Amino acid sequence: MKRLRSALVTVFTSGTILAFSSFGGAVAHAATNLVQNGGFETNGGQGQLDGTYYPQYPNQLVTTAAHWHPNLVSTTQIGNYNFITSHSFLASTNYYYPGIWGATPGYANGNGFHSSPNGGWFLASDGFDYRSPVEQTITGLDVGSTYTLSFEYARSQEANVSGNSYQKWVVNFGGESFETPNRLLVSHGFDGWYTATNTFTASSATQVLSFLAVGTNGVPPYLLLDGVSLTANDPTPPSPAATPGPLPLLGMASAFAWSGKLRRRIQAGAAHRIG
Repeated sequence: MKRLRSALVTVFTSGTILAFSSFGGAVAHAATNLVQNGGFETNGGQGQLDGTYYPQYPNQLVTTAAHWHPNLVSTTQIGNYNFITSHSFLASTNYYYPGIWGATPGYANGNGFHSSPNGGWFLASDGFDYRSPVEQTITGLDVGSTYTLSFEYARSQEANVSGNSYQKWVVNFGGESFETPNRLLVSHGFDGWYTATNTFTASSATQVLSFLAVGTNGVPPYLLLDGVSLTANDPTPPSPAATPGPLPLLGMASAFAWSGKLRRRIQAGAAHRIG
């Protein structure tokens, strides 16, 4: 009889262990980046983004970047000063638009200029002359849900010019705005890459994400952008205790099944002793 009771306790203990085993950590899922071509890697090479070629500027290059387009807020001969470029291109060619201090031959002054942590291509935007926002339309949003925007950015200066400047990115997403710190960049300087994050709430299923470079003094300041990411924030998960999974039920079922067998064996043993 003691052995049977001991077995019963062991069974119920096993069932309890099974029940608790399903309350482990939740399975992690990689967040989906809703921004397409966030690293500007899909492009037509070095050049002015969606620019127009003019014969009087024979060294001008024009290009495209998949899913990104400038919003031309002003009409000028050049159109906009947003460029797709890379450190390797800047370091190999004395190209005026957008030659950058610290990278372009003849202007490599040791200011520490380097590629972003994302690597490869990036966007370089003039924050003073002919500036215009660069935009992408984001679809598939859930109204009322929150989304986290993350991107890498840096401050630099066009080669062949001098002067201090304050620089920042102004980001807009569906009517909500966010700005990076407005910091001073010394003449001919480069202050490294930073990561910016901000949370937005979707007000529509489709919204425009835009980046506008803003700088002072017309020296001109060039703001750099790379590694743009927008991911949905998971809602608060329910308490695990409120949602038992299959393992607790399996453990309980096993325990009750064994208890039934033991009860019948006990009753049979008692009847045999009485007889």
